[in-house]
Amino acid sequence: MTSMAANAMSAKAKAMLSNRLTANDYQVLLQKKSVSEVASFLKNNTYFKDVLDGINESAIHRGQLETLVRMDLYNRISRLLRYSDKKEEEFYRLVVSQSEISIIVDCIRSFHTNDKTIMISKMPTYIQGKISFNLKELSKADNFDELLAVLKHTDYYNIIKKYKTINMDEFDYVGLEHDLNRFHFEKVFDVVNRNYSGQAKKEILEVYLVEIELDNIAKIYRLKKYFNVGPNQIKSLIIPKYLYFSSREIDDIILNKKADDILNVLANSPYKNYLSNKNFMYIEYHTKSIFYNYNKHNISFSNNTDLVLMSYVFLSKIEIQNIVDIIEGIRYRVAPEKISRLLIY
Repeated sequence: MTSMAANAMSAKAKAMLSNRLTANDYQVLLQKKSVSEVASFLKNNTYFKDVLDGINESAIHRGQLETLVRMDLYNRISRLLRYSDKKEEEFYRLVVSQSEISIIVDCIRSFHTNDKTIMISKMPTYIQGKISFNLKELSKADNFDELLAVLKHTDYYNIIKKYKTINMDEFDYVGLEHDLNRFHFEKVFDVVNRNYSGQAKKEILEVYLVEIELDNIAKIYRLKKYFNVGPNQIKSLIIPKYLYFSSREIDDIILNKKADDILNVLANSPYKNYLSNKNFMYIEYHTKSIFYNYNKHNISFSNNTDLVLMSYVFLSKIEIQNIVDIIEGIRYRVAPEKISRLLIY
């Protein structure tokens, strides 16, 4: 990428981020009583107006609104990539890869629930041209044989094949998601190692190492707190990549720390500078808050264009999840103060 193009993309990403939802926007959204009211506010008062242009707010369904909000991120990435070169295109492919994994897991869950409504409503048909399998055919899959037929020519086939079962009551979702995420990060590191060098490579790898490390911490907490899983099994379910914690320190957490001690470990680690001031909600809230603040710092202070782009995407995904949480909360008549405690901004 030429310096001029790089500067243009970085400036565009920072400008887009400056339009993100504010604390006041969230407070207004929390007072809405229906999906229609949320859609109206987003359409008339935020940068989501472009993707919501032309919709009938009074008739929009929850699933439709969530789909359009998610689609907006891909539209924004596409606008940024006008200034990009091959390595940014590969980064976009990694974003799509994470969507593919989510879709596959949702499809397998539908085998257990016999309900495809949620899976189909979440399907990102707007990236069909970028995805490695046919979404329409996937939506018809009712068992592993049909799913594997759809995935036959993809990199996911061999991973899913290992988990094929008839008895969904004992299905190993944790193991499946671990294997899929590990595969995803192998692709991430391959893309970074092929396309970057020096300080730029170091900075970009750090973003993904932070993501992995925080996810490992959350997973260790959950497995200890709720499932009483033994140390050896916990070790097999984390991705062995390290940044602020060494391999020895992670082993010590797995072997010697109680679940609730892990919160103190985080509070006394280099991540303490990115912790949220909110009281403990659940472990993922704290790890995602750290990741949010870490990426916000990157955008504010980094001159690495690709790092700015990546951090922008991560922050945007968290913002979209905030909106989805508000929509779901309103749907199920959850009190605004309870929904508020889920939001990260």
